[in-house]
Amino acid sequence: MSTSEITSKKTKYILLTNGDSYAGRTLAIYIADQLMKREGQLKKHWRLRVLCEDRSVMKDLEKRGIEVREVDYESQSMLREQMKINIKALIFNPFTSTGRLIHRGKNLIDAAIHEKVKRILMMGCSSNQDSDSSMEKFSQVESYLRDRYKYGAWVVFRIPLIQQFMHFWSSMIENKSVIGLPMSESDYLLTVNIMDVCECVCQAALSNKCSVWANQHESIGSGSGSSSDYEEETTAADVVARTAIKRVYELTCAVPASPYLFSKALSEAVRKDGFDTDVEATVITDEQLENYLKFVSEGKKKETESFLSVVFQDKRLKRRKTSSESGLLKSFQSLFSDDKAKSSTYEQDDPNWYPAPKYLNPFCIELILDHFRNTRSPDMPNMPSSDVFDITGRAPIEISEFFMENRRQFRPE
Repeated sequence: MSTSEITSKKTKYILLTNGDSYAGRTLAIYIADQLMKREGQLKKHWRLRVLCEDRSVMKDLEKRGIEVREVDYESQSMLREQMKINIKALIFNPFTSTGRLIHRGKNLIDAAIHEKVKRILMMGCSSNQDSDSSMEKFSQVESYLRDRYKYGAWVVFRIPLIQQFMHFWSSMIENKSVIGLPMSESDYLLTVNIMDVCECVCQAALSNKCSVWANQHESIGSGSGSSSDYEEETTAADVVARTAIKRVYELTCAVPASPYLFSKALSEAVRKDGFDTDVEATVITDEQLENYLKFVSEGKKKETESFLSVVFQDKRLKRRKTSSESGLLKSFQSLFSDDKAKSSTYEQDDPNWYPAPKYLNPFCIELILDHFRNTRSPDMPNMPSSDVFDITGRAPIEISEFFMENRRQFRPE
């Protein structure tokens, strides 16, 4: 056996799906950075493979040494081919730009079962909506995973609205000093910082000692999802123990955000940066937010400003002398600047975590709207969990911290 063959057999893979989505890209960068920082066997023998639909948009990940593979999620044989490696964990990220989330999700789960993938980490969403909602599609795929992989080692990380998506509101804040939200004063919205998501998922993917696997043993996750493969070696005690295993984790901040909290956090953040203008939280409709996000996704600055002038006719913002560059645009320019962050005296997000407008596809916009619809549902209590703390050992990042650290991206002009 050649040296290359021996090395290949020793290589352990983390397989990540939909790397061309916002969640997929940030996870890929975070995990790759963690592998580079580790010493010894983890750095030497572990690799990250990322699946995508269009490899041409993944050049920046390949430059980081990440294996990128273009696949057709409709083809189970193609998915199986990418799993014929020593996979230690499959990170199933269903966030996608298509309406075929359920079909593709089931396809991927079936391929993983066929190739005896030992561990599956799925990213999902909480839902109490009708079957046509984007969130309910996640729930259906989660149920399929639960049924088909019932005796395997799997977990689901449900995530609420990602705090970094608030960058899409920057034009509204800069032009009108308002943050329009389709929620009433008595509603509460759960959020999570993408860094908390990345840390929780990364720990579960790289470490057997992560708390999510505390009660799950390798004997449970022998690779097949068929219950018949386990029935002969499963005792009554095993069944009782497995029913007590925590499978679903709600990755949320500790403090739900009301419109008042959004307003207060943003106002304090911009005042910290020397502005005397408060940011007001204003109720808007789902349709108004949807139209606004569509303009942002298309990069139509003039149309966006005209739309804001119509929606917020009574809002008159006192303009101050500030940089001519808007916050989000400046953030993306800094990605290609040699001087990025040199003069910063505050801990803003790495520019890699800023969500590009291209991620605001129709599916993403609908998902954002669904998060706000959840706040109006009497059957969704929107209670925060302690799961981020339980997994990472630290408090989750709050929305107020996010705004404070990234305040220069939300400055009124």
